[in-house]
Amino acid sequence: MLFFGFTISLANATGHYYLQLLRTTPEQLKVFSEWLLGKELLNTSLSNPEQLHQQRQQRVILFMDIRGFTQWSEQHLPEETVTLLGRYYQTIEQVFHQHQIIKWKLSADEVMAIFAQPHEALSAALQRQRNVSDLLAREQLGAGIGIHYGLAVEGILGSNGIKFYNVIGDTVNTAKRIESAARNGEILVSEEMYRVCASRILKFTTRTIQAKGKSHPIIIYALSANPAHAKDEQWQAQQPLVKTS
Repeated sequence: MLFFGFTISLANATGHYYLQLLRTTPEQLKVFSEWLLGKELLNTSLSNPEQLHQQRQQRVILFMDIRGFTQWSEQHLPEETVTLLGRYYQTIEQVFHQHQIIKWKLSADEVMAIFAQPHEALSAALQRQRNVSDLLAREQLGAGIGIHYGLAVEGILGSNGIKFYNVIGDTVNTAKRIESAARNGEILVSEEMYRVCASRILKFTTRTIQAKGKSHPIIIYALSANPAHAKDEQWQAQQPLVKTS
């Protein structure tokens, strides 16, 4: 009787363990999936799996990078660098939660974001630059932003063993080149991006850059937003970065 009682208790404990495992595993997998795909994209893909198939789309690509970060990191402990990046990521996430975004990803101090609508990207850039500038200024750092609008192929890419969601194409490369030309505190947009958002831009200046790997010079616009089209207080508070062109 003692043996059977022990066996039944062990079976009950084992059953309870696996029941808890079954309950927690889907929740943990959901968290991991949100990390990889982003919450919005995950929800969309569950209702429409074809959303993850490779397809050609008009997309806005935004890059943001901290200026002087490598030199700053050289003079600080790794733990201090991780702490700063954690605050940086948290600030960016708070901004993105307020805008319609397909996906965003991080690579050290670089942030890449994918938008479907140009005005959403523009609004997020202005708000993000303002919030991030407040954070980075404490360390005598700043950030530059570059935005481009054009065709790209998006969807699940990779090998048989490893797959991930990404966007590929010259639109992505151009956005990165534009961001590389941005000075501390600047938001630069391409001519294509400017055309679809011209009514929302109050002041700007233009310049031409010869980007690495591009056969022709790129015309870029440094800008601020038109308060008449403001979506939030950050738009209204944004001060002109430059004089009117």
